[in-house]
Amino acid sequence: MAESYDNKYGIGVQGSRNICQKVCSLTKAESSFVADMSTGYSGNLGYSMPNNWAFEQFHEYSILGSGFSFAVDKDMASGRYKGISADSKCGQDKFEDCTLHKMELKADGYYQCDFCNYKVPSPFLQDKEILSPEDYLTVTGLMYAYSVFLADVDTYGIYFHDLWEKMHDIRSKAEYKRKYAYRGADQNCLFVPPEVDPTGVGMTMSALREPELVASFPHPSVSSQWHCSLLCNNLTVLVNNLGWQDRGGMV
Repeated sequence: MAESYDNKYGIGVQGSRNICQKVCSLTKAESSFVADMSTGYSGNLGYSMPNNWAFEQFHEYSILGSGFSFAVDKDMASGRYKGISADSKCGQDKFEDCTLHKMELKADGYYQCDFCNYKVPSPFLQDKEILSPEDYLTVTGLMYAYSVFLADVDTYGIYFHDLWEKMHDIRSKAEYKRKYAYRGADQNCLFVPPEVDPTGVGMTMSALREPELVASFPHPSVSSQWHCSLLCNNLTVLVNNLGWQDRGGMV
């Protein structure tokens, strides 16, 4: 179960005082729900409460009605653990740390937790409002380069992770800390892997939008001529830094 749910769950035990103490001392059980109503063979009489008890059942009474009855437990909470409601988020007060959720990318471009339904926009949906004109232009160019390399049989499956790592480096700059909703405990934007990865690495899906021609959507504060010039310069530097060679593709 721990592997199925990304190790987000701890182990607990329910039983008599003696059983809870024994199990917790011999296993990785972290908390106890003590069934404290019966004595004798059940292992309560003569045993102290386990130090990690979270809840204690100390009484049971019946609800009677016209033609029906059912039992109701009366329990006590130690206060060590907060209650969970339908509105509770994974991670409790640390819910903004997306690594504490089981996030999946949805068709609307948002990441949503399958457990608590916490929902945040993909970094691609926030880039324009967060990044500087130059950084936004670079990320947009990297996305365009990705689409070109994806269709180029000569470079097929070679540079995809380099492109995405560069995008992540830009989003992880100090000035963008705490600004992206899809972030971790360090408040930095989380890495978004390629949507299509022919290398067979099998990474998680990302929120890649349909590629657009860079010249068709210049940033409002950037002239078209400067926009295209800066894009070419940035991509040239990127290609040189990563050691890419001209193989008949875009460079």
